[in-house]
Amino acid sequence: MKLLFQIEDGVHEFKITGDVGEQDLSVLKQSIFRFFESNPTFTVLDLSEACLQVSELKLQVLLSEFKSLASSKAIFLSIAQTDIEVVKAKQVVLEAALLRQVEVLKGKLELREKMRAEAEKLLGENESLKSAMNEQIERMKELNTDSSILSPLVDKLWSEKRK
Repeated sequence: MKLLFQIEDGVHEFKITGDVGEQDLSVLKQSIFRFFESNPTFTVLDLSEACLQVSELKLQVLLSEFKSLASSKAIFLSIAQTDIEVVKAKQVVLEAALLRQVEVLKGKLELREKMRAEAEKLLGENESLKSAMNEQIERMKELNTDSSILSPLVDKLWSEKRK
């Protein structure tokens, strides 16, 4: 049994070739479990070139273990046992990757729109506060019509503070 690994188009492909016997199943299990520790998000397990010399029941038990471990780690796993299934598995995995990218982009767009709306709201509040402040200044100027020695000094300090 040979275990081959490659990454193509962002899809991790774990390929098994050659004769696979009873003892090879434990090596395969350990290898796949170790491989899943690296959290490969999108993976195809290709058994199309493997000569399986084990019972179908043992193989299905092992494959179901792989599927449950993959789902527990949020890994999208597709298992293929024929050449046609390999092509289909790669397509399914690529579609899943693209859908995830679309969801991420939608989330980013929604966040951007929320931030833009919040910024516009804050700008509006800022403008209303500026106008309220200017109104208060005008009222104070009207109330302080009586000129005193301190009035030009206060006006100068106030105008410096506003800058």
